[in-house]
Amino acid sequence: MMRALPRPSLVLSTVLLGVAAWGAASGDAARAALVAASVIVLSFATGGSGGRMPPRWVVNSLVLLAMLDAVRVAFDRSLGVDEFARFLMWVLIIKMLDRRRPRDEAQLLSLSVFLAFAAALTSNSLATGLLLVAMLPTLCAAVMRHQIASGLERARAARSRAAPPGAPVPGFAAPSGRCVQRDLRRLNALVVAGALLLSAGVFVLMPRGLGMDRFGRWGNAGVGRVTGFSTKVDVGLGGLISESQTPVLDLTVYDWQRGVRLGGDGEIYYLRGAALDTYTGRAWIANAQAVHWDDQVGVLPAGSRKELGAGGAEREIRLAITLRNTPPGPSHLFTVWRPLTVTFLDGGRESHNPVTGVVMRDGQGGKFRYEVECGQPRPPRGSFWRRLERPSFPIPGIRQRAVEVLADAGLELDEHGNCPLDRMREAAIAIRNDLRNNYTYTLDSPPSPPRIDPIEHFLTVSRAGHCEHFASAMAAMCRSVGIDARVITGYVAVEYSPATGHYVVRESNAHAWVEVEEGPGFWRVHDPTAPADLRRFHAPRPGLLARISRALDALEYAWITSVVGFDSSARSSLFSWVRSKEDGSIRLYDGVAGEFETPDWKWWGRVLVNALVASSIVLAAGLGVIALVRRLRAARADRARRRAHVADPEVRARVQQAAFYAEALSLLRAAGLAKPDHRPPELHARELDRVDPALAEGLHAIANAFYVARFGGRSLTPRELEQAHASLARLRDRLSAGAASLRGYHGPPAASPVR
Repeated sequence: MMRALPRPSLVLSTVLLGVAAWGAASGDAARAALVAASVIVLSFATGGSGGRMPPRWVVNSLVLLAMLDAVRVAFDRSLGVDEFARFLMWVLIIKMLDRRRPRDEAQLLSLSVFLAFAAALTSNSLATGLLLVAMLPTLCAAVMRHQIASGLERARAARSRAAPPGAPVPGFAAPSGRCVQRDLRRLNALVVAGALLLSAGVFVLMPRGLGMDRFGRWGNAGVGRVTGFSTKVDVGLGGLISESQTPVLDLTVYDWQRGVRLGGDGEIYYLRGAALDTYTGRAWIANAQAVHWDDQVGVLPAGSRKELGAGGAEREIRLAITLRNTPPGPSHLFTVWRPLTVTFLDGGRESHNPVTGVVMRDGQGGKFRYEVECGQPRPPRGSFWRRLERPSFPIPGIRQRAVEVLADAGLELDEHGNCPLDRMREAAIAIRNDLRNNYTYTLDSPPSPPRIDPIEHFLTVSRAGHCEHFASAMAAMCRSVGIDARVITGYVAVEYSPATGHYVVRESNAHAWVEVEEGPGFWRVHDPTAPADLRRFHAPRPGLLARISRALDALEYAWITSVVGFDSSARSSLFSWVRSKEDGSIRLYDGVAGEFETPDWKWWGRVLVNALVASSIVLAAGLGVIALVRRLRAARADRARRRAHVADPEVRARVQQAAFYAEALSLLRAAGLAKPDHRPPELHARELDRVDPALAEGLHAIANAFYVARFGGRSLTPRELEQAHASLARLRDRLSAGAASLRGYHGPPAASPVR
């Protein structure tokens, strides 16, 4: 076991911030807290005066085992960002057992940086962004102090090699003191400001999504984790449904004609995702053989709009939706019935089913934004319409219950045992109201017995369940009497934020309801869940903590729309003053963020030009800011010197006694021989010796007298004061005699000195 040195606190802080950023990005707070606690415990256990470290071969063996485990995971399920981050955290914990040399500290800093990259690739949430910004100054300060420590170590090693064998080697003391600390803080602040300025410039000027699809699972980050929505309703599965408050998507509703925002407290929107029209005996699924998907599946470039083939419907509303974290590959998009057009703001592959109205995308996982125009088709005209085949449901107990409900509502079946075509709406409403009034809504439902159909068990035995039970029962009862119906899964938008004018939809807002065909191609939404139960389980929670949570959600939404959602249109609005005279379109970066699937040399040329322009603008702005800061600091220092106030009366008297020094500097400034602020008077006198030795001699004498009065701790004697004034007089005379040849001097002379 080796004795350990204390670990620098800046390195430990950087490691902890990297772990916290990953925890916020992945949503795995428990794992991040466990890693952070391990890092802190091992840092104190192996550091300090009583700390001990294991042998180096033990640490290397543990690192090798972690690498082998990462290779195994990569072969099993490919190496994604999550797996890579877990490997980094294992190595971080192991390296806390290692030595405390600068090289080892550099490895810890490098691991923390890679962990921060993994966090940025995983999530674009506000918490992740704030933690990464907080990590930047800590990382910069740790790197600066690491450079100092590395230099001291190299100097000690060089001095040790140069010393005779057996001779003591004097050590080096690290620079310390308030001045050093202040200078390091100022330098760190300047570096951080420059990095943030450069990042902001590149972020604003460069196109979005450049090459995103080229990195597979590593290309796009989401905003939090998403679960809750399901493309299958397993009615017989019991258990307690989770009430997770994790945000899934953000919804803004607009009036299609007027363009004003819609929504408010108490106004609910049903966001459909999957349409399930096949019952297997235990679960509802989508009939993969019967659906007819759009045969024009392809890539929709960012901003492209596509008609979904719903003729006869009038546009009513427009939905702007941001999915915070879509899974990679095919995934459902959420719309209100019925979707008429879709616009992919981020681009991707689109497909839709014109029969069920289900819209899907295929592409990179992470944040995804799109807009949908929706409207209700016109109701069928006339009181009759023909159907070649009426639906049915094979469970007798369910049909019996449906017949009882319709009989109680005064609705008689036709000669085939089906509901009359012109009374389907009345029958659907009767079944819906029966479920609302005579059944209990609960999130904790027991599983159904294996020998009875779960829907029949719900209707006749348990009479209690959640939304999936209610929706399944209504769809089954409607089908049993010849009314076509399907189960819809998605979300209900109920949590409206007046501050931002949008809805926050959470995992707990996952819901199931029914769509009933009341006419040829005319489907209407029916929710058998009682409105009071829907509000009770989905409405925003009251209380102070809930209000704080909604305020944080509003900040998160502003972050998503302003920063994460910053795209070419937002950039165009920002640079709206850079417009073409011909057509008023933005000329800067025109066409750069276009289709990335088939780039050519012209496309790459535009990218290179934009990168050079962005770099030049950011570099020029950075240099301008640095020059401005230096100028302001110099001006402030000059004003401070001019207004310097000496508190001690004795010292103040000595400074006033040495007024000849200020007068000498004024004479030199008038003659074009001004002393720069950074140059001491003795050094300036040596510079003047190249121009005129007499001037240098006079300034040297004046400077010596000033040093005695200002820093010598005593006043000048009458003789010393007389000699200083005599030197000032000679300096004045010499400057008057050689004014013509001396004027214009700004540094070491290039001409012959004055004689």
